[in-house]
Amino acid sequence: MINPEPTKRAVIDVGRPCNLKCSFCYYRYEEPTPFVPFETLKEQIIEAKNRGNNTIDFTGGEPTMHPQIVDLVKVCSDNQMKSCIITNATLLFKDSLLDRLLEAGLSDLLITIQGLEEAHNKSICAKTYQKVIKAIEFMHGNSLFYRTNTILTMDTYRGLPELAKLLAEKQPKISNFINFNARYNWTKVDRERIQARCSDIAPHLREAISILEASDIGVNVRYFPMCLLKGFEKNVCNGSLVIFDPYEWDYGFVPKTFETYKKAGQNICQAINSNGLCPECMSCGIKAICGTLDKPYFQRFGARELEPYKEKMDDLYFFRRNNKPITLIQG
Repeated sequence: MINPEPTKRAVIDVGRPCNLKCSFCYYRYEEPTPFVPFETLKEQIIEAKNRGNNTIDFTGGEPTMHPQIVDLVKVCSDNQMKSCIITNATLLFKDSLLDRLLEAGLSDLLITIQGLEEAHNKSICAKTYQKVIKAIEFMHGNSLFYRTNTILTMDTYRGLPELAKLLAEKQPKISNFINFNARYNWTKVDRERIQARCSDIAPHLREAISILEASDIGVNVRYFPMCLLKGFEKNVCNGSLVIFDPYEWDYGFVPKTFETYKKAGQNICQAINSNGLCPECMSCGIKAICGTLDKPYFQRFGARELEPYKEKMDDLYFFRRNNKPITLIQG
């Protein structure tokens, strides 16, 4: 039986410069911060190792734009740590960057793909689809470990089954579907064109999960109400669960004990979710596992679409244990 264990993965934010302005980006309405100096990032990698991590995720912005990203991957390798880059995949073949990253010891790519060509380009606000497909085909063709991210928005949800069919052929190890969350400065802008109702997304998402799992691809769904994916709860990884996800970050929490991380997950839920605002969630038997609705979502849509569970359950991994092992044990 697989039980929840604190993640051993840390995140290093290299800075917010990016060559795109995606419609769904958390930071779309913020001024980009400059790249963090190499020595500072090197210190952060060592600090992450010292608190018990064995893997680094590089994020941004677009991490492949950092002038010393290859050197940062090499720092991980030199310290017996795995490394991953979360990327829009548009710069990987410029100046043989991907070859150099792999030579430096890169373990994993997490590639954003928003759908087939038209949907992807619309969501990304740029014609990048062919570059993304080139990167995916390279990783698949060379049997390299890679995963995908798809943000669930108005532009993407109807095309999820067709995207799943494509990914079933290209065999990422895991496909993540992340419900759009209107956090940071999004609460100050009109988000109606981006955010979709979870009840509208759900039937398309269920079909996509079924397609991917039939091809032995692991599926993680983030920040989505479990009651709208009944029968697929094992795939949902919300606020109280994310820091037990081996592919999520530790957010600096120490020590790496179950109790420390359980409390941290509860605090994450309290910070970002509707909690007492949503009566449907507060009456639900699995609220400790699901974590309730995101505040901005609840403020916009309410909760009439929800179907609370009657039976009370507190075991965080009751559903997750049935997910594919690749999503529960670091690859």
